[in-house]
Amino acid sequence: MTAPWGPGRLPPRPNTLVGREDTLLIASRLLSDRRIRLLTLRGPGGIGKTRLALDLAYRLGPDFEGGAVWVSLAEVRAPSEVVPAIAQALRVPSQACADLLAHLESRSLLLVLDNFEHLTPAASEVAALAAGAPQLRLLVTSRAALHVRGEHELPLGPLPVPGPLESGPVGPAAQLFVDCARKVDIFS
Repeated sequence: MTAPWGPGRLPPRPNTLVGREDTLLIASRLLSDRRIRLLTLRGPGGIGKTRLALDLAYRLGPDFEGGAVWVSLAEVRAPSEVVPAIAQALRVPSQACADLLAHLESRSLLLVLDNFEHLTPAASEVAALAAGAPQLRLLVTSRAALHVRGEHELPLGPLPVPGPLESGPVGPAAQLFVDCARKVDIFS
């Protein structure tokens, strides 16, 4: 039986990943590099950062002893709440950064922090976790870079749209639209 969605568990995939296959491969390679501990998927809202991060978590989670842990930060209001949110997702009783680091320092884990853009003052604590836990990989989605030591950015742009001479829904953007439209059954 699949565990229900909750803190630390991966949310279900809402749809098929469309048009990001090359980016998925690049990000997978970066996160598999032992020298890269912090990767930020950066781009404007609605571009697909969360969707790509979710596919990366499903794809790479099995490569880590502790799997992948998802931390949604959308409802977190203050930078001081980031470490407690991570601790809760990891089921660490203490919410102190030092205790969280002690818990993580020998664990092989992919930690996904989703929607970080409004919490950038907490970036130094995230960087400290990445620096202090050599087997930890952090994947962050954000509209802005964290601007911390050790961060690698992977900017995401819009999906390509069909050119003016192409007929019919061609290309990833159009395919995503058609896939989403079928889910709400507007073509029936």
